[in-house]
Amino acid sequence: MNLTGNDTDGNAVYNFALTRVHLQGDTANNVRAFFRLFISSSPDTDFNTGTTFRSAVEIDTSNNNIPGTLIPLLGFITNDMPSTIPFFAEPRIDATVEPMSRQTDPSNVQTMPSPTAPPPPPGSEVYAYFGCWLDLNQATPRFPVNPAAQPNPDGPYSAGSIQSIPGLIMSDHACLVTEISYDPDSIPSGANAGTSDKIGQRNINWSSSDNPGPQSGHVVPTLFDLRRTSLDVASDQLPDELMIQWGNTPPGSVASIYWPQLNADDVLQLASRFYSSNALTKKDAHTIQCVSGAVTYIPIPAGTGANLAGLVTLDLPLTVRMRQEFNLVVKRLRSFAPIILEEAPQARRGARKDQPQTIGWRYVVGAFQIRIPVSTGPKLLPPEESLLALFKWKLEQIPATNRWHPVLQRYIDEVSGRVSGFGGDPGKIGPSQGGFTSGGDGGKHHHHHHHCHREECREWTGKVVSVIYDRFGDFEGFVLETEEGHEHCFHGREPEIERLVRYAWDDRAVISVFVERHCLERPISIVLRRSPKGLGH
Repeated sequence: MNLTGNDTDGNAVYNFALTRVHLQGDTANNVRAFFRLFISSSPDTDFNTGTTFRSAVEIDTSNNNIPGTLIPLLGFITNDMPSTIPFFAEPRIDATVEPMSRQTDPSNVQTMPSPTAPPPPPGSEVYAYFGCWLDLNQATPRFPVNPAAQPNPDGPYSAGSIQSIPGLIMSDHACLVTEISYDPDSIPSGANAGTSDKIGQRNINWSSSDNPGPQSGHVVPTLFDLRRTSLDVASDQLPDELMIQWGNTPPGSVASIYWPQLNADDVLQLASRFYSSNALTKKDAHTIQCVSGAVTYIPIPAGTGANLAGLVTLDLPLTVRMRQEFNLVVKRLRSFAPIILEEAPQARRGARKDQPQTIGWRYVVGAFQIRIPVSTGPKLLPPEESLLALFKWKLEQIPATNRWHPVLQRYIDEVSGRVSGFGGDPGKIGPSQGGFTSGGDGGKHHHHHHHCHREECREWTGKVVSVIYDRFGDFEGFVLETEEGHEHCFHGREPEIERLVRYAWDDRAVISVFVERHCLERPISIVLRRSPKGLGH
C-alpha cells in the first residue's frame, strides 16, 4: 500500500483491496464484507465487537430512515488513538455533518449465488468478489485523534478535531483485515484469521536491507501495536507472550524492542520469573534486546489502559547479500483458563489419586510477518527518503503526550540513519505528507541523476568484470574493477546502459563511470575511454 499518494516519479497512486468469498451449499442472503485497517502491525487482530471490530446498524435514508444492515465503525480501545479504520466501496460520508452509522456500502452486500447468474449445480462452490478503495494517502480530514474522548465517538465530529487518515496510521505497512458478516453464522468472540473462515488478514511489513553498505543501512525498523496482558490473568500464571519465530534470519542478528510505556526491568523480571533460561537483555530503560535463533519468547506485562506502542529494530550483519530475503514472524501467545478434571482417567505420574487434575494450553491470538528483501542503497534511497518525509509529517500531527510520539521519534532517527547509509542526506528532507519533494515540484520525487558539476562528482575508471541480472533476467547493474585493483558495484536498469556495459564487458574496454557524491552507486554518465579491439567490428 502506498501511503504518500505518489510513486517515486511523482505519479498519483491509488490503493484498492479485494476479497473473494467462497460459499458451498444453500443460498446466502445479505452477505456483507467489512474492510478494516489496523493503524499499525499488530498480533491483536482477534475478533472483539466492543473495540477493534465495532459496527452499527446502517440507516437507510432512502427508505424513511428504517434501520438496515450493519456498517463498520472506527475501532478504539482507549481515547488516545483509533485502533482500526473502516474502508468502503462507496464514497465516505462527511463525518462532521452526520454520524458514521449513516455510511452506506451497498456494493459490499450481496446474495450468493447471484440471482442474476445461471443457477449452479446443487452443492457446488460459488464465490463473489467484494472490494474497497483504500483512501489512506488522501489529505482530506476524516477522524479525530481521540475518538473515544469526543462527545459523539461515532460522529458527527467537530471540524477542528479531525485528522486525515495518513495522520492516524502509525506504520509504513498497516494490517488489513476483512470480516465476512453473515447473520445466520456469526463470528465468535476472540476468533482470528487462524480459527475463523470469516476473517482474513494481510499483516506483512516490508523493510529492506542494504548490501553491502554501512551498518546503518542494515538496520530494519518495524512499528507495531500491542495490548497489555489482561489483569484477569493471575499473577502466578504465565502472562501473554510475544513469540518471535526467526525463520531464515541470519545468525547473530540483534533485535531491539522499544516500549516507552514500560520499564525494561519489569519485562526482564517477568522473564526471569517464568523462564528457566532467559535470553533477553537490557539495552536502555525502555528497550530490551535478543539475538536471533530458533524462537524467542518475551513476556507482556499486565495492565489496563492504552495499548503499548512499540518499535522492533533488527540489526542484520554486514554479510547479507543482494537478492537474499529473510522472513520472521511475531506471534502473540495466550493461555486458555485451566480446566479442572474431576476424574482423570490418566492422571499424570506421581500425582495423588484424590488430587484434582487440571489441563491448560497456549494458543496463538494473532501474528504479523516482517519480510526483509536485500537490495542496494541506490534502489532503496528514493522510497526511504519519501518515508522519512512522511513520518516527519506524521510526528507533527499528534500531540507530544500521545503514546506514539516517542516511538515515531526513534523510528525517524533510525530511518534517517538508513537514508544516510543509502547515500542520501536526511537533513535536507523536511516533513511532507506527499513524500520527499525538492524545488517546489508539486510532490514529485527529487531524482538524483542527470548532469552534475565536476566538483560534485566522483569518477571510477576501469573494466567491467561482472554484469548483474535479477531473478527475472532483467538487467540490474554491473561491477567495475578499477585501475587500482578495487571493485565497485553500480546499478541501473536502462537498456542503453546495459548495451554499453555488455560491449565493455565483451571487448574488455576501459570506461569511466561518473556518479554524484551522495549517490555513489547510480551512474549519471559513462565515458568510453579505449577499446583493445576498436569500434569497427
